[in-house]
Amino acid sequence: MSKTYEHTGEMTEWDDILIKKGITTRDAVLESRGLNPDDFRIKEDAPAPLEFTQEELLGALNADQLDELDEDEDYADTRILDSYRQQRINQLKEAAFRNRFGEVFDIVKNDWIREVT
Repeated sequence: MSKTYEHTGEMTEWDDILIKKGITTRDAVLESRGLNPDDFRIKEDAPAPLEFTQEELLGALNADQLDELDEDEDYADTRILDSYRQQRINQLKEAAFRNRFGEVFDIVKNDWIREVT
């Protein structure tokens, strides 16, 4: 005896991936299950985030706060340079490890016999 499952408006992980990649839409997924997409609309209860222009934000900050922002930007540059430096060090270590045994030469049988014996 087989079980029957009720179709719900819940999205599976696979559906979420397909929607995120733009392969399908939420409405198409619901329609493929035989459901009406209008019955399962996502309700927007959360208010929209407030948007400020850069001028409004800078006008609301005092001189000390602006100085702190400048310092933070300086640290961001340092962090970026540190990450590049670490990445380059890792590349050099990897290259040194690969070149540890020197060069590889193609040789023929006669050369091998002469070198090995």
